[in-house]
Amino acid sequence: MAERRQRWKVRMRSIQMEKRRKAMSSIIMNSDNGSSGLDVVGALEGLKIGNRRGSGGESVEGAPRAVVDIAGARKDEIEELGELGAAVPPIGRDRGWTFLLKQSPGSHLQMASGARYQRLIGRRITAGSLREIPLITSSLTEAARKAKKSKNNAGHPVRLNSKILTIIADPDDGRGVYVAESAGTARRISLQSQNKAQVYSGPAAPLASLSLSPRATSSSSERTLFAGCWDKTIWSWSTTSRAQGKRFIGHNDFVKAVVCVQVAEQVLLVSGGADAQIIVWDVTSGAKLHTLKGHTRGVLDLAIDPLSADEFGRGAENVRVFSAGSERDIRAWQIDAQSPLEIDMKSLVSESGSSSSALDDSGTALLVHETSVNRIFFPLSDTSGDFWTASSDKTAKHIVRSRGWEADTVLDHPDFVRDICYDEASGYVVTACRDEGVRVWDPTSGNLVHCFAGHFEEVTALVVLGRGVGQAGEIVSVSIDGTIRRWGLGKEELQQAKEDAEKEQECALIQDEKPKASMLTEEEERELAELMEDEE
Repeated sequence: MAERRQRWKVRMRSIQMEKRRKAMSSIIMNSDNGSSGLDVVGALEGLKIGNRRGSGGESVEGAPRAVVDIAGARKDEIEELGELGAAVPPIGRDRGWTFLLKQSPGSHLQMASGARYQRLIGRRITAGSLREIPLITSSLTEAARKAKKSKNNAGHPVRLNSKILTIIADPDDGRGVYVAESAGTARRISLQSQNKAQVYSGPAAPLASLSLSPRATSSSSERTLFAGCWDKTIWSWSTTSRAQGKRFIGHNDFVKAVVCVQVAEQVLLVSGGADAQIIVWDVTSGAKLHTLKGHTRGVLDLAIDPLSADEFGRGAENVRVFSAGSERDIRAWQIDAQSPLEIDMKSLVSESGSSSSALDDSGTALLVHETSVNRIFFPLSDTSGDFWTASSDKTAKHIVRSRGWEADTVLDHPDFVRDICYDEASGYVVTACRDEGVRVWDPTSGNLVHCFAGHFEEVTALVVLGRGVGQAGEIVSVSIDGTIRRWGLGKEELQQAKEDAEKEQECALIQDEKPKASMLTEEEERELAELMEDEE
């Protein structure tokens, strides 16, 4: 009996290993260019580390967070794990270890015995080397999910080679957008032709924000494209020639927000940075005119109050700009070339004839969220001056000026809300969430209409594009996954999207409910049944 039990332990272990090898094969087959880490995974078996005197189930002192632990695994005294991405321990008391490398060149492991070095050469996993892999980590499982989802064509994706951090519409072309990439480039994308060759280059750091100037002349289509950069500066280009223009230097940290306004005949650039400063620049000369302080932490967004300017950001004497901060406050500023200043939010409330409990003690800052406010959005058709906010407290809110800046609508999300916008034609509010979803909401009831699920990484920004008089608009979303996707907001389009999502869920359920093929032979199944009967 003992011999049979031992034989079955060995057999069960073999089946377990086979399942894990299949899981790894799935990861490889579902990866276009190799999921994160797959191209440089090195698998080693039987590598002796230290003196094998582990500390049982306790963690090894000084071991890096990258070490993946499992209950009952033997641990060893590891002095250093160089540039390793993760050290995967063995199953049970098997002494084989697998190391997942971030980089293959120069990666090394310093072993406790004699402090000698063992070079680890990263290599792509092949079917032949799968038998060496003892454990599939949860991170690889997540990578497999994303790799599989990345193949979907929902939203007619335009694919770029780097993360996309923000997007703005091209005001001169209803089917064009500008995007900012983590690779340090900005692009103009034609959504109709999917042409992405119009590139604005120069920065070596990620671009976090974009804005366009008014046209150079009424007869010219040329504008200036501004981009806030992680290198603490603002870059600029001619939209037509793509030639680099002035570079605005003055911030002490990342430039997170830029907006271009025109006061009388003077064009001004307003920027907000992670240094908590708001700077007003003269676009023509590139000179820094004023530095405004009020925020105590980074400025995340700037938005023009439509009650102070036209739809192109032009004001007769000044323009009012709202700012959102990572310390959760929203502030207002009167922008002009001579003497810009902060405006008490309380004074704007008194104009509407209402008091507010949403302000701080000084009446200067609006506090309607629990943490960072990532976006402020003013619907242009709303003449009351109300606006929407998106926050890392997992909510989006509608802020009503006439009610003393109180929120009359709260949209709850499962994760951080990165962006929000409003489609005038359909009347829907759309939000971008860190959970990969683009959600469509009915602002009247606060109900969720639909969630588009095409992205496979965090959705970073949205923009609404009109499609003609009487037609619902189209939402364009961008993501860390490097794709630009389009979602129609027409009733028929939303209904079709819902039906497609339901069919996909049904197919997934059917697949999950299918009986799994046994990895045992018929003879082994009988023997296992007999062994279980004997145990009883």
